[in-house]
Amino acid sequence: MTLPRCALALALLAMARLPAAAASWTDHAVPLATLDPTAPLGALGPLLPTFADARVVGLGESTHGTREFFRVRHLLTRLLVERRDVRIVFLEVGVGPAEVADAFVQGEGAADPSTAIEALGMTIWQTRSMADFLVWLRAWNGARPAPHRVHLRGVDPQYNGRIVERVRAFVAARALAVPGLDGALAAIPAGRSRPGAPGLAEGVAVLARLTAALEALPPSPERDRALTDVGVLAAHCAIYSRPLPEMVAARDAAMADLLLARLPTDTAAVVWAHDAHVGAGQLMGAPAMGQHLRRHLGPAYVAVGVGFGEGGFQAHRHQPDGRGPMTGFVLGPPPAELIEAELNTAPHDAFLLDLRALPAAARAPFEAPRPRRSLGATYDPSWEHSAPPVPLAGSFDVVVHLKKVERAHPLGR
Repeated sequence: MTLPRCALALALLAMARLPAAAASWTDHAVPLATLDPTAPLGALGPLLPTFADARVVGLGESTHGTREFFRVRHLLTRLLVERRDVRIVFLEVGVGPAEVADAFVQGEGAADPSTAIEALGMTIWQTRSMADFLVWLRAWNGARPAPHRVHLRGVDPQYNGRIVERVRAFVAARALAVPGLDGALAAIPAGRSRPGAPGLAEGVAVLARLTAALEALPPSPERDRALTDVGVLAAHCAIYSRPLPEMVAARDAAMADLLLARLPTDTAAVVWAHDAHVGAGQLMGAPAMGQHLRRHLGPAYVAVGVGFGEGGFQAHRHQPDGRGPMTGFVLGPPPAELIEAELNTAPHDAFLLDLRALPAAARAPFEAPRPRRSLGATYDPSWEHSAPPVPLAGSFDVVVHLKKVERAHPLGR
């Protein structure tokens, strides 16, 4: 053997002895062969260990309006319902609106999901993919007895028209006298809320007095329901009486509290919300909902970020006087500085990556601070498209990356 050949052989031998993970994190990406939420689950079997010890799985989205994000969350939720006995789906929607959607998936009323979708209030949920999810969940529940059905729950103390009317009715039926209550309830909007709204700060004290009056009543299911309702309204007043960014911090803390209060000790759940909320990091300098859940649940909370390389989404077009119409937008390939550019180097068009399971040699790209796309319900093409640079592994346990996506299909189109 000549010296050059010997050197080559030694080099090849050294490479063979390197840990397999040192070559690339892409060796650990699990391809998603389909995003069809009705497809057989057999091919998703390799994903089950990812969620083996999870009590709550946060299923995120880097935009509110991408079709594939709805579909992949539907697919993963179905996997967890059928193979991990998940029995609650929490949504980033109002508590009251979620009750209407839950009634639909429990089999009440007509089989058309349009009313349930519209009741959710926020236009970001009014998509054909969301309708498909509700129809599937209704069918799943219809084939099972009540103890084994899946329920929908809201975690956002907005869109409180239904709850305000219920509290008014209870107070009137019990002839409770609480000074200032009419004004406090009138200040709570039936729909979307805005930070620093007038009248809400006073409502905090009024609702505290109402809570004391309710606690003085003899225990009953109706009284307990009223206490829960008043708690939601009090949280709303405490949150939206504050200016930004304090309102954001208070809202995420309240969403975590609402979720935990509605999570039975023997039940597993998923929560659908924006990546900014499900991540276990910070949002605008304060703990995100996911960080609060991590503090309470430890590793039993699994945060899943869902992002994309390029393609479409829908959002309200920003206007100087507020939100404009829901509009479709398209983003091209990610700039090199975004973590999506790194994720795009995987050989799969769609994949799941468990960051916790990566060997140390493969973790480097996800432990360095890099910006990541984060697009909300309102969008302006001139705005910054990404969140501040943080290590991806510091916010998420798992990421789902889709190289190409399209706008969510609005309901009725």
